[in-house]
This record gives sequence, structure tokens and C-alpha cells, in this order.
Amino acid sequence: LPDIKIKSKECIQKANTETEKVLENILKKMLNVKEVDFSENLLALGGDSLTAISLNVQISKEIGTDISIKELMETKNFAELCNVIDNKQKLNKISLIKKIEDNEYYITSSAQKRIYMASQMSNNVVYNMPGKIQIKGNLDVSKLENAFKELISRHESLRTYFEMLRNGEIVQKIKTNNEFKLPIIKCDEINIESKIKNFVKPFKLSEAPLLRVQLLQLKKNKFILLFDMHHIISDGTSIQILMKELEDIYNGNKLKNIKITYKDYTYWEDENIEQGNLKKQEEFWLNQFSDEVPLLSMPLDFKRPEVKSFKGDTISTSVDREMSKNIIKLANKYNTTPYIILLSAYYILLSKYTNQSDIVIASPIINRQKEELNSVIGMFVNNIPIRIKTDDRLIFDDLVSNVKNLSLKCFDNQSYPFDKIVQKLNLNSNNQVNSLFNTMFVYQNNENLTISLNELETKIDIIDINISKFDLTLQIKPQKESFDIYIEYSTDLFRRETIQYLKEHYINVLKEITTNPKIILKDIDIMTNEEKNKILYQFNNTKINYENKTIQELFEEHVERKPNATALIFEDEKIKYDDLNKKTNSLAAYLREEGVTRNSIVGLSMKRSPELIVGLLAILKAGGAYLPIDPLLPQDRKEYMIESSGCKLLLVDNNKNTYKDIKTINIKGKNILSNSTRNIPNINSESDLFGVLFTSGSTGKPKCAALTRKRT
Repeated sequence: LPDIKIKSKECIQKANTETEKVLENILKKMLNVKEVDFSENLLALGGDSLTAISLNVQISKEIGTDISIKELMETKNFAELCNVIDNKQKLNKISLIKKIEDNEYYITSSAQKRIYMASQMSNNVVYNMPGKIQIKGNLDVSKLENAFKELISRHESLRTYFEMLRNGEIVQKIKTNNEFKLPIIKCDEINIESKIKNFVKPFKLSEAPLLRVQLLQLKKNKFILLFDMHHIISDGTSIQILMKELEDIYNGNKLKNIKITYKDYTYWEDENIEQGNLKKQEEFWLNQFSDEVPLLSMPLDFKRPEVKSFKGDTISTSVDREMSKNIIKLANKYNTTPYIILLSAYYILLSKYTNQSDIVIASPIINRQKEELNSVIGMFVNNIPIRIKTDDRLIFDDLVSNVKNLSLKCFDNQSYPFDKIVQKLNLNSNNQVNSLFNTMFVYQNNENLTISLNELETKIDIIDINISKFDLTLQIKPQKESFDIYIEYSTDLFRRETIQYLKEHYINVLKEITTNPKIILKDIDIMTNEEKNKILYQFNNTKINYENKTIQELFEEHVERKPNATALIFEDEKIKYDDLNKKTNSLAAYLREEGVTRNSIVGLSMKRSPELIVGLLAILKAGGAYLPIDPLLPQDRKEYMIESSGCKLLLVDNNKNTYKDIKTINIKGKNILSNSTRNIPNINSESDLFGVLFTSGSTGKPKCAALTRKRT
């Protein structure tokens, strides 16, 4: 995406000093480049603030000097950075992580304590981290099982469980034995989703391992490997470690020994806090929130429930190639990263929605600041609450500068646990609202998960469990020529269409700031053209249109308005409007293929069930008219109704009943509901048939009455 600048070898400034040569080796490995020009900086080589954090770790390890993220990002070039390293006086002693002696139990990290308490309050899958690997080929199941056994033996976190002592202290214990067995379940492809749904279930934190694995065998050489870990022993980097080491063990590659374990890290974290090594960081965070903490007050579609359910959904979009190029150009102009530009745009969006000028957005950070932690499975992620006070009279230039400077300071103080900030501020979260923030910004620039198992064909996917830990989470995934955007939201609070608009508004903010970076914040227009037209023309048009619409059109309009509202309740089953519409569309497409068109009469002989409603709506969408036939009627009466109405197609919900001279379709049959789920074009007018009903008839023979689609 950035403009490519080619330099001749004679113009490249090479490493000369000892420090420069060490830094050169670090950069070559980290950024996978063949040559480093010391007249350039980290941004010129494609690095960002997250790359700077990794570089910080390597400099600390290889050179033994602490450099702030701000210094890494703002030095003019690598030569100047080396001068800073050489001249910098070490203000803080670098604390080494020490091995802890084996014991009956061990202390837990701040993050583990929080997750443990939250998990006890709600027995659900909020903190599950499930995924699946599709495998094609001659899988050696025994080798796969042994690979997981070795991983569990290798990583203490995979043998860890948790208990609360009598004094209320939460501790972790580590099992010494490893009794792992890989469950293998034969499964038809039609049942995959139900198997996955049954696989993802709550963990008992008092039982190890907090890793669950299952192998679904679909065919002789076709499998799906399901895996799930609890967040209390794992994070995103841990899943990458698990996949990489599973690959190495299965492929016969030898792994390096792990020098440090997660329990060693917990004591190191505790020691740094108790000995005052993080006192300056603590002071920074307490100063950030010295006055009243602002709570984001988004306009909600639904009243906030008394007990948070964590139910959520996600919508996605992409920033087009041209705008993505402009975002990167803008970042280069300000000597910053796309992360800062995209985060600044999110502040603008939230400010427009809430009319607030003081907003806290949390951003997760990997927090593996020691190189030896990069191969350890465990929960290291720390949430960084970034508090920006804006003024809508500022120009965008000024906002970027503020966000950049504060973000870099926050990154430099990332070692102080978020949970300690909450504790020091005497903030208590409840079941409804997080104590310091309720929205998060995630910039996911890690490589996509991959795994290569010898000659096998593999593909990894994260399993979506429809969870939202916060009110809103905006996640950005940079791609080769674009940025993918994912908005996770609480369905307890927002309708899907509200988030659809929010998504469009965010894109509009990006469009405005990349077109005119000097724009005043209050002049940024987030509204879509559709919304402007509604305000200018529809809302001001008081003329009432009495145009008749068919029932399927009215139904589809309601689906658009309230896709997540409950449409059907049958016994313990609930079906949303969107799901009902998709099933109906699929069946309607199938009926069209079977020749159903305008005024075709289609019989409907089913017991009362959701399928009955799906069948009725599908017949109408396909263009036909439905003929209700009670399955309990005498056979001769049912056949008379079919013959006299001219019905040539019959929908049923079982294969028990047979009829003469008519094609029967079982709605529960294979592939019946596997067609396109899009709305199909309407082919009816109000004069067409809606349904055909039979009355009992005074002569003993049922009488037929036709209903049209015209509404009166």
C-alpha cells in the first residue's frame, strides 16, 4: 500500500557501532528484511506501535537497556535510536523472572483473579476460546493424540486448576499426571453444527485440564479437530503457540525447552508490585483517573438488563483499497501508525453518538515484555484504558497528536495490571456495566492462525459463540490492501440495524478525515446519504400512501426492522425473524424449482409446529396459494380436497401418509432447506390467490372457498 521508494546500495546507511550491529540483527529477524538502512525508522520498514513493543522486549534482552515505546516511535532514524540507547541512563533495574520452587499451590495473576470471580458469577461460555481445524488426508490419529499429551506435559498451564482457600485467596494448582485421551466421534456433515454446539460448554475451573479437544471423523480421510481453552489459562498468543507446537510435534520437529512457566510469571508480577518497581506506572494511571471516571453513555435500543447475559453478535465490513491507502499515507504524514488514525476515528464516532468530550476506550495489549515469555501458554493480555478529552473545536490534526502522545505513554506503562488500577480507584464493576470502560478497540495485526501437518490439508477457524463481553468492541484486522472491520455488540442493548448504521458512520468518519485532515471535529458529518434523504424527503412528506402490499412483503419489511426480535415461540424453542425468513426463503426457492408459480395450489398437511409456519410463508413467497389439510382427517376426505382443488404438490412433515397422483415433499428431508436464503422476487399481484379453504359443507361434501391477496 505505501509508495515504494527504491534506494541504491551506495545511499543506504549501514550499521557501524556495536549497538547498531546488534539492533540490525534484531530488526532483520523481527521484520524479515535483508538489509536495514539506519537513516530510516521503524515506520519506514512497515512497523507499528505493536511492533515497537516487540522491539522493546528484544532490545531489553539483547542490549540490556530499557527504551520507552515513545522513544522507539519518535526517534528520527535507527542511528539516532542507537545514540539514545548508548546514552540512556538506566532509571529502573530490569527485574529477571526467577524459577519458583514446586509447592502445593501458587498465587494467581491479577487477570486470573478477575476471570475466576467473573466465571463464578455466571456459568456460561463467556471466557471460552474455541476453534476448529478442518483436516483432509491420511491423519495419524495416534500421533495427534500423543502430540496433545506432550503439549499438556510441556505446559503447566494446561495442567492447572483453581481453588479458593478458606481465607478467600484464589490459588492455582498444577496436576503432575497427564491422563489425556483424544475422543473420536463419527459424524455426518449434516450434524457438524450441532456437534460443535454441544462441544462448546462451560469449564469447571476446579478440574484440569482447562483444555478440551475432540476429533470429528466425517469420512475416512476427512476430519474436524475441535479445541477449546479457558481464558484463565490462555490468550490469543497462547493459541498461536499451541498450534505452532502441535505442528512441530506432529511433524517430528524437536522443541526448545521452556525455561519459565506461567506460575513463575505470577510471582514476578506480584514481586514487581510489592517491591514498588511499578510505582511510577501506578502513579501514571491514578493521575489519568484522578477525577470522576466518565462512563460512555451510548443511546441504547433496549433497557440495560439487571443481569448481564453477555449475548452478542458481530457485523463486518472492509475499508476499500483507496481509502486504506489514504489511511496509511495519513499515518506516515503524522509519523505514526494506522492504529492511531483508526483509534482517533473511533473517538470521533463515539463523541458524535454520545455528545461526550471525555471518553475511555480500552485497548488490549499482549504484555509479554520478557522474551522468555514468548513461548509460554498463559493469560498475559492486559487492558489499557486510554482516556481522551476532546474538544469539537479542535481540528483532526490536533486530535491525532493527542491520541498519539497519550497512547504511547499508556504503552510505556502497560506493565501495571488493569485490575490493580480498578482496585486502587475503588471502582467495583457490577453485572451490568464495567467499572472503567464499556467499549474496546482492538487492532489485530498478528498473523492469521495456520497449521501444517505433514501432507495434510488443513484450515483453522475460530468458532463464533455469539458472545460480547462489552457493550461495543471495534476490531480492525489489516490485510494486504485493506482493513477489515468487525463490530461486536451486546444484543441485550442494540438492534442489528443500529450497529449497521454505526458501521457506516465509522466509514464516513474515515472518509472525512482522509479527505480533509484539517477538518474541525464538529464539522465531521457521519450521516449516510440514505439518512439524509429520510430526513429531507421521507420525514417531511406527510402524504400517506395507501398502496397495498402482499403479506410476504410486509413480513420481509418487518424482518428488516427487527431481525433479532422473536418471531415464533413453540414449546421451549424460540425463532428470530431473521432465522425464520432465511428458512422460508430457502424452502420458497426449492418450491420455485419444483414449478410453483402464481396461483399454484400447494397442500400443507402438518401438525402444529414451526415447520408449519415456514411452509405457509414459503408457499406464499414462491407465488402459490396454500391449501391447509388436517393430517387427522379421514384419508378419503383428504384425497377429495386434493383432487377437487387441483393441488399437485403437498408439503408434509413425515413420510407416513401417502397420496395418489401428487408429489409429496417432506419439509424435514435432506437438502430441502439448503438453498439460497436471500429474499426471492415477488411475482404476485393483489388479485392472485392467497389460500384455498374447505368448509364442512351442508351436503356432506366439503365446499371450497378461494381467498385472494387483496387486503380490505
